[in-house]
Amino acid sequence: MSAAGKSGIIFMGTPEFAVPCLKMLISEGRARDLVITRPDSPKGRGYSLCPPPVKQYAVSKGLSVCQPDKIRTSEFTEIVKNLAPDFIITVAFGRILPPCILDIPRLGCINVHASLLPRHRGANPIVSCLACGDEVTGVTTMLMDEGMDTGDVLMTDEMRLDRDIDFDRLHDILAQKSAELLKQTMNRISGMNSREEIKRIAKPQPAEGATLTFPVRKEDARINWDQPASRIHDLVRGFCGCQSAWCMTSRGLMKIWKTRELKPGDEQPGPGVWEKMRPGQVARADDRGLLIRCGTGWLLAEEIQFASSKKMKTGDYLRGHPAKEDLFLGNEAK
Repeated sequence: MSAAGKSGIIFMGTPEFAVPCLKMLISEGRARDLVITRPDSPKGRGYSLCPPPVKQYAVSKGLSVCQPDKIRTSEFTEIVKNLAPDFIITVAFGRILPPCILDIPRLGCINVHASLLPRHRGANPIVSCLACGDEVTGVTTMLMDEGMDTGDVLMTDEMRLDRDIDFDRLHDILAQKSAELLKQTMNRISGMNSREEIKRIAKPQPAEGATLTFPVRKEDARINWDQPASRIHDLVRGFCGCQSAWCMTSRGLMKIWKTRELKPGDEQPGPGVWEKMRPGQVARADDRGLLIRCGTGWLLAEEIQFASSKKMKTGDYLRGHPAKEDLFLGNEAK
C-alpha cells in the first residue's frame, strides 16, 4: 500500500470516456503514481498533433504521464515494474496488456468496460449495443486476463435504453456510471491483501451470450433501406457518434445523423402511398425532415449532411436545396 493507506495505482486510458474514472481516482487520492495513455495523434485539417483527453486532464492535475509507442517492450515493462503498483486500472486504453505487464501489480489489473459482459467484448461496445437495438446495457468492472474482455467480473451496473437515446448521450451516461462503479469496486476490495482474496469475490463470465463488437468501418454504417425502420434507426443511433450512417442518393453520398421512428398517432402518408413506393424513397420532405419508406415502417431523417454542406437539420438543408420527387433513389442510387 502507498501512503495514507491508499493503493498505488497506475491508470491507463485514452479518450474522453476514461476521464471521469481518472477524475474519481484523483479525488479519492488513489491516482498518484503514473498515468499511461496513447501517443498524441494528428487531428483537424492541419493534422497537428493533439494530446488524448486523458493526458490533458492528467497534466492539468500535475500527474506524470507516459505515452509509449509500444507496450510489449522491455523498456516499458521496466517502467511499470519500478513503480511496483498495487493495481493497474484500464479504461478504454485501446491496447491489450501482455502477460509481462498483467503479472506486475501486487493485487492485479482491473478493467472498466462499457457493456454488460460477456456481451459486446471489444473496442466499440457503445456503437454495438445501439446498432444491435439492445434494450439493456451497462458497465462492468473485471479482473483482466490475457483475453479481450474475458476476465472474471467484479461488479456491474445495468440500465435500460429508450429508443431515442443516441451514442453521444449514452457515452456520457456510461462514462459517469463507469466512474461510480469503479469507486464502488475499489471500496469493495479495500483491505484485501492478495490477488487470491480479490479473485474469490469475482465471478467467471458465462460462455452463453458472449459477443464481439463489430469494427467501426464505413461499409458497416451503410444503410440498407430494405431493412425495417427500427433496424435503420438503431444503426443511425449507434454510428452518430463517429462516422455516421449513410446512403447513396442522386446527389451523392448522404450522411444521416438523426432519425425518428413514426409512432401510432404520428401523421402518416395517405392511403396507397406505401404500395407505390420502393424502400428508400421519400414520401414527404419538409421542415420536419425526410420521411423515408423502409422495408417495413417509415423513418424520419431529421439531421443530414451532404459533401457540399455541413451537418444540419434537414429542414434547413431543404430550404437551400429543395427536394425533387426523384431525388432519393434508395438502394438503387449510385
